[in-house]
Amino acid sequence: MSWPDILRNVATMVAGATPPSQLLRKFGREERTLFIIDWLLDADMQCRAQIGLTKGEACHALRNALRIGRKGEIPAFR
Repeated sequence: MSWPDILRNVATMVAGATPPSQLLRKFGREERTLFIIDWLLDADMQCRAQIGLTKGEACHALRNALRIGRKGEIPAFR
């Protein structure tokens, strides 16, 4: 978004023609679009996210294995 667009949007908000919530919604959509573009162009960001997903999936798999094999119980250590 360019400065003239920002100034125009602020002017409409100050004049009462546009509620602030509508402007925040519009800026949020633009922010998501910019993030998606960054995501598609940045292989390192995708790799870091994939590593995090893999760790999360491994943790869930372990929980499921414990729940199924031990019927949800972890034996007490004595």
